[in-house]
Amino acid sequence: MHSNSNKCYKYNSQNIIPDDSTCFPTYLLAIESEQENDEIRGLTAGKEAWIGLIQDPFTGNISWHNDSPLNYTNLGPNCTLAEGSGSYFYMTSNGTWRNCLGDYNNISGYFCGAKYGGVPTCPKHGCPSSQGLAIDIHGTVNPCLCYYFTSQKIQDFDQNANLKCILDLRIANSTFLSIDSSFANNELTTLSRQIIKGTNCTFYYNGLLIGITDGFKGEWINGDNSTYRNWHPGYPDILGDSGAVFDIFDGTWSNPENPPDSGYCFICQYILQKRIA
Repeated sequence: MHSNSNKCYKYNSQNIIPDDSTCFPTYLLAIESEQENDEIRGLTAGKEAWIGLIQDPFTGNISWHNDSPLNYTNLGPNCTLAEGSGSYFYMTSNGTWRNCLGDYNNISGYFCGAKYGGVPTCPKHGCPSSQGLAIDIHGTVNPCLCYYFTSQKIQDFDQNANLKCILDLRIANSTFLSIDSSFANNELTTLSRQIIKGTNCTFYYNGLLIGITDGFKGEWINGDNSTYRNWHPGYPDILGDSGAVFDIFDGTWSNPENPPDSGYCFICQYILQKRIA
């Protein structure tokens, strides 16, 4: 950018309604000064274009798509009740920013942007919503990982269990959980305790399938090759359940020979792709 030599941008003259994947592997453009705003406005030929400002529909808070500090804004008049308010902001012909749903189908382009020399990092937001079908939590040990704690229970655990995540939670490309380290196991144990009132689950299937073919060592049904294990003493049981479960109170794993008739709760995961801010 002429107004900021550390940033580059691209204008796309397409009529779209943005979502979190727009501009991948970069982000919708964050505008950090009046000079940048004037430069961007001069490229739109008097038309409206999407920028990277987003409003949380629940809290009303605004933030940049790439999580840059919100040091500059140029908000226009609030949307009327008839217009309605959306999540994504666009730049108007006079350079102000609005998010009125009534205009969404008329926006003729969008700006993507990134800093020169930027490296791909895990997004700080963007976990697909389960729409209340689970408790959604963005991981911290692996910030590219989204957890979905369900209160549903399943009785039969096998290679097809991944479909529970895709079909029941309606999140494409989600899978059953896999646990790669003691840090991740501790995080899951802590989170499970914190949300027990919301799920009423004390044991979860953790995505490890146990059987004769692998010498009862277990294999992750999502294809993860992690060798981390945290078995409770005496497990795995060669006569036990085919699925490993972890205990939210001590974080150890077991595969009891006689699981409850109602089955166990389960956790799904979704991996965010790294992006350049």
